[in-house]
Amino acid sequence: MANFYPHFDRIVTTDCGKIRGAAGADPKFSVYKGVPYAKPPVGQLRWRRPQPMDPWEGVKDCVEFGCIAPQALHEVDSLYGKEFFQHEETRSEDCLYLNIWTPSMGGGEKLPVLFWVHGGALTGGYGSEPEFDGEAFCREGVILVTCNYRLGILGFYANSELIAEEGSAGNYGHMDQIAAFHWVRRNIAAFGGDPDRITIFGQSAGASSVQTMAASALTEGEIAGCIIMSSASVAKPGAGDMMGRSLPLSDAAAMGDELLKDSGCASTDELRKLSFDALNALPGMQMDFAKGIFPKYRFGTILDGYVLTQSGGAKAWAGTLPDIPFMVGNTAGEGNMFGGRIADLDQWKAQQTAQYGQEFLQKFPVQTIDDAQAIAGQLHGMMMNNRAFCECLLRAGKKAPYVYLFDHALPGSNDGSFHSSELWYVFGTVGRCWRPMTGVDFDLSRVMTRAWANFAKNANPNGEGVPAWRPYTAGDHCHMVFGETCECRDNGQTPVQDYVIAGKIEK
Repeated sequence: MANFYPHFDRIVTTDCGKIRGAAGADPKFSVYKGVPYAKPPVGQLRWRRPQPMDPWEGVKDCVEFGCIAPQALHEVDSLYGKEFFQHEETRSEDCLYLNIWTPSMGGGEKLPVLFWVHGGALTGGYGSEPEFDGEAFCREGVILVTCNYRLGILGFYANSELIAEEGSAGNYGHMDQIAAFHWVRRNIAAFGGDPDRITIFGQSAGASSVQTMAASALTEGEIAGCIIMSSASVAKPGAGDMMGRSLPLSDAAAMGDELLKDSGCASTDELRKLSFDALNALPGMQMDFAKGIFPKYRFGTILDGYVLTQSGGAKAWAGTLPDIPFMVGNTAGEGNMFGGRIADLDQWKAQQTAQYGQEFLQKFPVQTIDDAQAIAGQLHGMMMNNRAFCECLLRAGKKAPYVYLFDHALPGSNDGSFHSSELWYVFGTVGRCWRPMTGVDFDLSRVMTRAWANFAKNANPNGEGVPAWRPYTAGDHCHMVFGETCECRDNGQTPVQDYVIAGKIEK
């Protein structure tokens, strides 16, 4: 008798009801778009912890991406506007949706899962950006999940009234990320996944969010591994480097109380009635980097006592992050992300002294701007943070991490390997990019996608199609360089970098 593939209706039963997905571009795979993982955080649920969805009857069609969180738009001709944000998506506070790409044809396979947290400075971005897609991972036997979460003032605002309501405040965006992760833990088996093999990964603010999730007691014992892309953080007590730090709840609440007063609203309930646009028009919320205008009120991760009692950076320094597999890395071009040509030598010297101490310029004397520029070229902040993070893991006796450097200049412009440039390659979507990609780009993407998939499968990026990749150890400071050729080699750390990293981690 002839043997045929079984009919598959792509209907999956979740803990709230049945959902129907659609075929992917490759019909062997299924994609479930706009799956609600929490109630819409609107009305009285604005600035409250994410609430579980109510069950529904029938079958919910999940074939279109959900609305994205309210956020500012990117200008068309800006680097990121042209690269990733050429289409305006519908923005709404009703934004708590996730997306699943799976190769499963009915469940039961217990496949590894990659859970993606997008970047965007905790003020922008979304889980359905064009560079994100799961079909390349499906070809490797891995499920991909992406999610939206609350951003900016809607995701990270705190004040005294909100603390009185729930005992803590702020970090709503991080709570959304964790709620989405827990939804996946509860339901991914129905999509063919293994709830005990979920690797979380993210880039930029998504990277710091991954470290926050790993540091939170709310996920203790639940995360299989972490991939931190641009970059990990280390927060040494009392050091001048603020990356990886979080605002104490008392400070966040004081700032929030002041904003409430500035708004003219009599209460938080009244503030809840203002639209996102009205909130961003309040005094102290304006921002124009080009004109040097920075907001009085800024929103980000808070030491709220609920999601976090200690920041991810502080836990890295103290050696108290969970002992799980880590992979960390960055792009080569990010070293110039906040810099460029030094214009004022005295100002530059003062900045280095403030950050690294008086001994820095005594050990590495600078006479001219060219001298300073040579040192500045070695002070790749994200690279230094990643290496310091690795040293802290090793000092604490944790598993040896894997480190990478994306050093490939994207074709079509002079932007090089800029911040976020690796995303097309990791997700196997270089064919969607506007740039004149060549076989080199497609080959590089296949290697990177496979390495990320291998890490999810085996807690190790090595495997067929990936050059031998050694872990970072005390005796082997190596990293995998992803470029026109891919090779694991010594990271070539300089005395300047040795000094900076030692300062970040010393106890």
